[in-house]
Amino acid sequence: MSERNEATEKLFKAFMKGFAKHDTALVAPTLADDFVWSQPTGETFVGKEAALQAMPTAGPRPAAARCSAIAVSRWSAIPSSRPTR
Repeated sequence: MSERNEATEKLFKAFMKGFAKHDTALVAPTLADDFVWSQPTGETFVGKEAALQAMPTAGPRPAAARCSAIAVSRWSAIPSSRPTR
């Protein structure tokens, strides 16, 4: 696994650990200021602070919460010079 992939996997695991526990203190360091969180309901939270404020009220999550492959493919621990969208 490349260094970039390892860093991204470590970041994503840290996010999921905090997210599954409803622990925004664990989630916060894993998010960029321009983080976008889209819900299956169509609601979207734009920005790190908006997402963190919405997380405690997002309802129950299983310990093994899942994210879509599209969202994961856009997640990177090392910024690239190209836009990801």
